[in-house]
Amino acid sequence: MFIWIESPSTEYDWSRHTDAFENLGLAGFKRDHLILGDLCALEAACKNTNLSNRARAYFRSVTTKYPTLGGIRREVVPVIARPDVLAPFTSDSKETIVPLDHFANEKSTGQVTIICEHLYDCKIICEIGRCVLRAKRLAGLASISMAKVPGGGGGIHLALTDRMADPFSWGVCIVDSDRAHAAGKLGNTARTCQIAYFAEPSSHWRWELHILNARELENIIPIEAWAECLGSSGFALTDTIHERAWNVLGFLDSKQGDSLCRILKTPKSDSGRKLIEDAITSVSRHLHPVYLQCASTKECVGDNRCVLVAADSSRLRKLSDWIDRQGNQLLSKVSFSGRPIEDIAQLVMSRGLAANISCV
Repeated sequence: MFIWIESPSTEYDWSRHTDAFENLGLAGFKRDHLILGDLCALEAACKNTNLSNRARAYFRSVTTKYPTLGGIRREVVPVIARPDVLAPFTSDSKETIVPLDHFANEKSTGQVTIICEHLYDCKIICEIGRCVLRAKRLAGLASISMAKVPGGGGGIHLALTDRMADPFSWGVCIVDSDRAHAAGKLGNTARTCQIAYFAEPSSHWRWELHILNARELENIIPIEAWAECLGSSGFALTDTIHERAWNVLGFLDSKQGDSLCRILKTPKSDSGRKLIEDAITSVSRHLHPVYLQCASTKECVGDNRCVLVAADSSRLRKLSDWIDRQGNQLLSKVSFSGRPIEDIAQLVMSRGLAANISCV
């Protein structure tokens, strides 16, 4: 987790927060979290002779590298730890503000948890965060460190409820929306997770539930990434129109395969119909004539020319295996941009960022 220690003033007396500094310094030293802050707070930690050698070593290291490390806050939203705050709250700028002494208990600096349907979902989402770190030229300073918990589809809400019950745990739960189209209803997994999450409002400052603005995780992976991993993306549309065609591409069923015909059969009375038509219109010049012909007919001619994505129920597992083989060279030339994937990357970086610097 990216934690920023914010000072009330340059003259503040930090001596009463030794336990919090000790736990945060050790968490940074062990590379479980990235701990930074206002320079006066870090310098106070360096001078605190009651801290362990490892905790002081960490604070000395980040203080020395402060001109470089300080810029991370411009790219990643931190959790703000303040000594003058009595209870956690969310600021107008959507930052989580917590009392510094929350970290006086060593349990509060345990590894952040990520809960997804499958273990390979967790792995891929963490890799998205690493890819964005590399793109922002931050990979030499920070990495992603999260405890991965597979919820097993229908069991995600149970895992979420169990983990949220720990008053010192931090985590994120990321689930597919399973919407059939942009304005479709949430699937059962997303709905049960919502019920579980909103049943524990007192945990919302430590935990975040993120329902993808897409049918499934497969939809937000850049098409060129699939091409690099599988040799062929399986998608008929190209990455150049990914953003403008989101209300089509974002809700294709890539597991069963999907076609323009299925999308066009969305009832005219459905609120998603207008979104779909606008998306198709905006990208019509990029579509092959056979798709436009299919779109103009009332009935499907049944020749499969309108297929927008080929069926493949094992895409994510294949991508996960590919990540294991490629290591940190994964997708180095792929652009991970666009609102749905940037939202996930920012969440993973904020909650999963860890020090990647030498502290000895």
